[in-house]
Amino acid sequence: MDPLPAVLAGPDGEPDAKVVHALGSIGDARALEPLVEFLLSSDGTPRRDVLWALADLRAPGTVQPLLDLLSRSDGESRLSVVRALGRHGDPAAVGPLLDMLALMAVESRGTGRPSWRPWVFWGTAGRWNLSWPS
Repeated sequence: MDPLPAVLAGPDGEPDAKVVHALGSIGDARALEPLVEFLLSSDGTPRRDVLWALADLRAPGTVQPLLDLLSRSDGESRLSVVRALGRHGDPAAVGPLLDMLALMAVESRGTGRPSWRPWVFWGTAGRWNLSWPS
């Protein structure tokens, strides 16, 4: 799969969303490295399409880049990483996600709103689902 990085990048050097989606869908572990290369956009924020592709890939080694990104993210970026980890469903992510919830609870003290409130977890078919409450 050596030509993957070239195929993944569109004419502008940014990842092609259709190719990203296809790579996540095929489930081939060889797609992991090229996807991780495109995980961050030029402004340093995670690309949601690549996050979802990594979550769907479900190959060994997929969770670690997401966990690394979780500790470096904040705000909407952090929530996108959390959702990708939930979508992936690897039990190895539960501990770091709980640690992040505790950190967010501490960060939100005195703000009048708990930053963890939007996270709703429920398990189905071996995956953790995360969403905003209605």
